[in-house]
Amino acid sequence: MAPGTTGTSNGAVNPSPLLALPKELREMVYEFALTSAGGLICVELESGRRGLCEPVDPLAVNSPVRELNQLKYVCQQLYEETKGQELRFNSVTFDVRFSGPNSTLTAEVLEFLDPVCDKWWKDIGNIHITCPMVAAEAIVPANERHRLSFIIPGMTEQCIQLQEVCRAHPQITIYFELQGLDARLGEDFAYAVQSMHKSFRGSSIPGITDFFGRPHHELEVENRRKFCGDMDLPPNFRIMPQGVWDPLAFFKILSPFYQHLLDKTKARESTLSQIGGLYGTGF
Repeated sequence: MAPGTTGTSNGAVNPSPLLALPKELREMVYEFALTSAGGLICVELESGRRGLCEPVDPLAVNSPVRELNQLKYVCQQLYEETKGQELRFNSVTFDVRFSGPNSTLTAEVLEFLDPVCDKWWKDIGNIHITCPMVAAEAIVPANERHRLSFIIPGMTEQCIQLQEVCRAHPQITIYFELQGLDARLGEDFAYAVQSMHKSFRGSSIPGITDFFGRPHHELEVENRRKFCGDMDLPPNFRIMPQGVWDPLAFFKILSPFYQHLLDKTKARESTLSQIGGLYGTGF
């Protein structure tokens, strides 16, 4: 089929109004058509390959799952002009619910990034990964809080490779949502975050440390090594807590001592705001 034309049902070839537009206007149309308000998810399609689709409920019956970019299937010129463009306009989420049966999310991200051509690397901004609960506890019982050092799942070399991607491409931010790191732990959530920040970043979090005190322990060396090897995490590899931040729920689950201390020192708003910030940008 000739460039700038599209086929019809009877086999005739007509000029395409879209492809007749100047390139600058076509690119505006592509941006509008290839932008998803909810970002994109990486899904294994029926063909067996992975595609970037708009978010759907994985439990809903007959949920339509198809690639956002359908333009590339219209004709050769649209294929050449739009393939990969959706990476420019959206965040991509890798979620355990959409994983293959014998795959891991870190492996899927690396597999997805491997064929990305050089010209698209500069257009990848954010990648969101929801880590499955591997040897992690959503809620650690009060009598077992010494186990908080084990909420980091044992990771393979793949996670370290993701961090190498961040170092090689500083314009990319990988958000790693760690299930099990949950504000429902109350003050132990604050201790766990500080412990990981100290182990992975080499420093404490001043505001949170000032109020809650230093963590009771740091991650064991072997646990740290499983996650990031012998290096600190790159600044654009961000660990995210699980779920959605609810300051009122967090305050209510704190021990009476900390509830009283927050109100007595009038530090409630600023402290909760700082902890809530971990849900916005990670650490």
